[in-house]
Amino acid sequence: MATDSTSSVNRRRRDLIRSAAGFVLVAFITVIGLMYSNKTQPTLSSLDGAKLPGFPKPTASAVVDGEWMKSVETWMDDRIVGRQYWLSLHAKVSMSVLRVRELNNIAIDRPTSMQLEKPGALPPNPKLGEYAAQLADSIRAAGAVPLFVYIPRKEEVLADLLPKAWNNTYLQARPSVIKDLRRGGNFLDLTPVLADPKTRLDNYYLTDHHWSPPGALRGLAAISDDLAKLGVSLGPAPAYHDVQYKEFFGSYARRITAAGSPTGDDFIVPTPTKWHGQLCGKTGPCKSPFFVSIANSKDLYANRYAAYLGGDVGYQQLINDSPSAKGTIVVLKDSYGLPLVTYLAQKAHRVVAIDERKYKGEELRSLFKKIHPDAVVVVHNTRTLLGDSTFDPKLWVDAAAVIAAR
Repeated sequence: MATDSTSSVNRRRRDLIRSAAGFVLVAFITVIGLMYSNKTQPTLSSLDGAKLPGFPKPTASAVVDGEWMKSVETWMDDRIVGRQYWLSLHAKVSMSVLRVRELNNIAIDRPTSMQLEKPGALPPNPKLGEYAAQLADSIRAAGAVPLFVYIPRKEEVLADLLPKAWNNTYLQARPSVIKDLRRGGNFLDLTPVLADPKTRLDNYYLTDHHWSPPGALRGLAAISDDLAKLGVSLGPAPAYHDVQYKEFFGSYARRITAAGSPTGDDFIVPTPTKWHGQLCGKTGPCKSPFFVSIANSKDLYANRYAAYLGGDVGYQQLINDSPSAKGTIVVLKDSYGLPLVTYLAQKAHRVVAIDERKYKGEELRSLFKKIHPDAVVVVHNTRTLLGDSTFDPKLWVDAAAVIAAR
């Protein structure tokens, strides 16, 4: 009982310290804001011409529920000078002192430091299944094996870490998306691989929406196994050693600023002694599929994930000069495919990667016949398939129409 009583006193003491610190910071911001607003200020917004609001006075209820912080941010929106300093302070006060769990629709799970995005609207595409079936027919007509792969977002795999009030549209859309992709024939759901309780936190970046290199490599292993069952063999994977680059603040952290992130990601890249699978254009020498300059960017908020293949590109070709490499694979992908293709190219002789969101080439059916691939792997996540305005699965069957409409 004495231990419970001591623990209770300690908790109250910590809560009191946090409250006091929060009060001091709120008072500091208020004083600075009022001093700033008492100076000669513009009366109309530089953003939309509307009448500028005055500095919001804090009330206990408004501070506690976060409304005061939102009002201050609105006040600052029209006074651009010093905004970056405000964003940093706002995030630090909200996340570290006031213990707000959600900021800009990004939630942080305190025990794991995992950042998660509030799932958005995912309107169904009634033609997705039909286009998948037609795409599979085009692949088979070229003598290749189709394999449709579903990659779950981390908000699916880690759904139990999301705020209970959030509506998980990913889980709701999942059954219909899988049903549509299955119309392409061979289908692989990577959810069991990425949701393994032993590794699920390791399979995604803490501060970014993409899977991490360990997650991508586990996904590639499952894809390779399925291709082997379908009669398509790849070469062995090379030995990898970890190379660490600068700290990574991913897409989620960039929305709440580094000050609001309990920690950044250690940007650790499994790297072979030599990248045999290299990016090769129509002219010039082939080059590494991993861009060290991007990984080592001095920008705190650099998108280091784009170090894989240099980021999203409509059409890329990778050639592996190793005698142990086997197979020609076409991959239709979104950004999750960047590390996947990079590591796949270390096993396959030739990989052609197509990001449908940026592709401007010929019809896929004619491209398949020119390339003569052993397999075409179609790998996407639900957000791309249903929630990305730049993605249209009609490109699978009528690229000319989709490209012309952009």
